[in-house]
Parts: sequence; structure tokens; C-alpha cells
Amino acid sequence: MPPRVVLAICFVFIAFLLRIDSKKSKGISWTVWIPTIWMLYCASRPIAAWLNSGNLADADVAEGSPMDRNFLLLLLGMCIFVLGKRGISWSQLFRENTWLFVFFGYMALSVLWSDYSFVSLKRWIRASGSILMAGVMLTEKNPRQALEASLRRTAYILIPLSAVMVKWFSEQGQDYNQWTGETMWVGVTTQKNCLGRLCLIAGFFLFWEFFKRWRHKDTPRVKYENIADASVMALTFWLLLGSHSATSLAVLMFISGIYLVIWRFREYLKHAAGSIEAAIVAAVVIIGGAYFIFGDALLGAIVGSLGRDLTFTGRTDIWALLIPIAKKHIILGLGYGSFWINSPLPWPGLNEGHNGYLDVTLELGIIGLAILFAFLGSFYRKARLALTKDFDMAAFNICFLLLAVIHNFTETSFARSTTHLWVVLVVIALVSPRIYRIAVRQTKAAEEQKKTAPTPSPETPIAGLNIPTPTPQGAGPQANT
Repeated sequence: MPPRVVLAICFVFIAFLLRIDSKKSKGISWTVWIPTIWMLYCASRPIAAWLNSGNLADADVAEGSPMDRNFLLLLLGMCIFVLGKRGISWSQLFRENTWLFVFFGYMALSVLWSDYSFVSLKRWIRASGSILMAGVMLTEKNPRQALEASLRRTAYILIPLSAVMVKWFSEQGQDYNQWTGETMWVGVTTQKNCLGRLCLIAGFFLFWEFFKRWRHKDTPRVKYENIADASVMALTFWLLLGSHSATSLAVLMFISGIYLVIWRFREYLKHAAGSIEAAIVAAVVIIGGAYFIFGDALLGAIVGSLGRDLTFTGRTDIWALLIPIAKKHIILGLGYGSFWINSPLPWPGLNEGHNGYLDVTLELGIIGLAILFAFLGSFYRKARLALTKDFDMAAFNICFLLLAVIHNFTETSFARSTTHLWVVLVVIALVSPRIYRIAVRQTKAAEEQKKTAPTPSPETPIAGLNIPTPTPQGAGPQANT
């Protein structure tokens, strides 16, 4: 089949998926498309890369692309306009997300000691755009529906388009690994690990939504909803397997299993304080003890099962060069967004250390890393407490946090200005407190409605029941006449 015909069919399929989404998202306004477009941009490739068939070799790392800059400024301007019309309580937002705002504040402060202060400032402004995008969802009448719509639309658009690009437009959908020369699938992204990250987020969200409907035995609100989600999930797994992104595939399977465990023991977890923490500590002790006994043989077996070696595809060589540099600037770091502009590493084109914690330490020092951990801890604590208020959303948040924590051991997404995983994590952190509050109000309203509902009198017959009137004791048949 000609590629252009396949592309046309793909656009029709995407339109069909968005039609389903529009029926499921009737309670939200068109402005949710602003943060959705921001997510679509962060999850795919820059505009300059689309126009250059994915080749960014000639782009200036420090200056960036004027076209992309203007596009993002347009989205930010639209977002500010919407928030100005609606109004938002910044003080409440700060109280509910103190550590996140402290982290962004420290990122801004680190611009002062960056060797590329102007570039660092521009990257910080771009990173702060995620806060404004979350504000648009936060000011919707139904922020949960707005968040789900953005994640769903991202999956509905980018996953089918990636599949078509990989299969029928290989000059854009595939690339060559600059270190090994092997062909790799990239889809709508710029690198196979980015495609893996897109599939990881989309796959877990669709799995969560699909399982939630099945668990509650809900009939689909829209016709063909289950078929649409199942089709996109199938494409997601196909892309994950074909891209050989071992990290994303392993994390997706592990996190999905963790979510099933949380659901299975939901009643216990709601009331047993510290149960999840105890399970995590036990898992760490078991894994640590197994590694102490079996050593590298165990690690080699696990890594080998994922198609990797003990160097994690050369990552350990990168880490060995980065750790001494991080130690020299261990307190404050080198400044936000500055290290990879002109890194001393002998690998041209490398723009991350393939470890989010190491990259944060390089740019923000141990202080920045400590603040990041404080933010992650507060994110978990709020989700843990919300299990009794909104189990579905709280369980999703706990699993997504764990997903981000594990993924950053071999990839970098923390504090990256337009990295899909970091943007989604920030948006979820900012929007979730209001989602929890709405869930509490709805629960209280339902309880009040039950209390105020009139109870049927014992002497009043209940409709639909044929209960005979009792005969008085000692009365004969004449007593009823």
C-alpha cells in the first residue's frame, strides 16, 4: 500500500480516536488543548527537526531554534491570557506544592553561577511553562477530566503516527545509532529512548484507564471506547518491542504489576499506615541481600534478560567520567541547564548523562538533589494519604512516581525543560490536590444525601413488592372483611 494512502488512513483513525475522546471529555473547555499541545510537543520532536527530517546536527545547542522558541512563547502567551481571565490562587498552589516551587526557585537561583546564564535563564523559563500549563487544567471545573484528556489525546495522536512513520516512512521514523551504526526506531521522536519513554507513559495510562473501567464494571461511556484503547495499547507494545528500549519495557511491566498489587490489597493499604513503605524497604533488603550473595552474576542475569550488558550499553563509561566532575561542584553544581552546552566528554552530540540523579547533581549540586528528593517525598505522601479519598487517582500517582524514579536510573528526565516525563510529573503534582479535594466533597455530599433521604415507613407498602397485610392475632376470616 502506498505510504501516502497509509498516512491518510492513519489521520482518519486519529480523527476517529479524537471523536471518541471528545465524547468522553464533554465537561472540559477547548483551552485544555493548550497544555495538550505542550505535551504533544514535549513527547515528540522539535518543529525544526520535523522540517529538517529529524536532523538537528546543524542546530546551535546554545541558541536553539527560533521557530521552536516562538512556538513555545505563543503557547505560554495563550496560557497566561487564559489564567488572567479565570484567575488562580497562587498562594494556595504554593502551599500545596511548596517543595516543587522551592525546587524551581533554586533552579532560577543557580542561573547566577552558570557559565551560560542567559541560556540557563531561557531554559528555566521554558521549564516553568509546565506550571502554567497545569494552571489551565487546575482552573477547569473538572481538573481530573482535563488531565486524563491531555494524556489520552497525546497517546491517541502520537502512538499511531509513530507506528506509520516507523513502518512506511523509515527515512523519518527510523534512524541510525551514532555509536553502533544499528538501525533504531524513533517514530515521532528523535531517539529510540524517547520513543520508549512516550510508549511507557501512554501504555501505563491506557492500562490504568482500561483496568479501572473493568474493575468498576463500568460500561463504556462511548461506543467503541474499549476497542479504541485496546488498538492503541497494541500499537504501543509493538513499538516498545521494536524499539528495543529495554528500560521502558521493563519499567512498564513492573509498574503495571505494582498497580495490580496495590489494587489487590486496596482495603488493607487504605487503613494500614506505613504498609507501602514497609513493602518498599522489604523489597530493597531482599534485592540488596540477593546481590550481596550472588554478586555480579545476578545482576548480569537480570540485565542480560533485557538484552543489555553490565555496562548498560556504555552508560557506566559515561558515569565514570561524570562522577569526578560532579564531585568538584558537589555543593551548588554548575548551574541549571549549562553543563551539556559544552561538555568535556569525548562524545559529540551527547546531551544527557543517562541518569537523572547524576544530571541534577551536576547542574544543581547536592542541594538541588536534596530539594528534588523532598519534592518526590511530598508527592508520595499526598498520594498515600489520598488513598482513602480517591483510590484510583492516588494509586495512579503512586505508580507514576515510582515509574519516574526507576526510569531516571538509566535515563534523564528530572528537571528537563521539555522532557515528556518531567512535564507530566509536574502537571500531576500541581493538579492532584484539587482532584483530591473534589473527591472529598463528592463523598461528603453523597453521605449527606443518604442521611437526608426519606426512609420508607414500615406501614407504607414499598413499590414493586407484594407483601400481604398481616392478620390481627385471634381474628378469623370475618375480621378482614
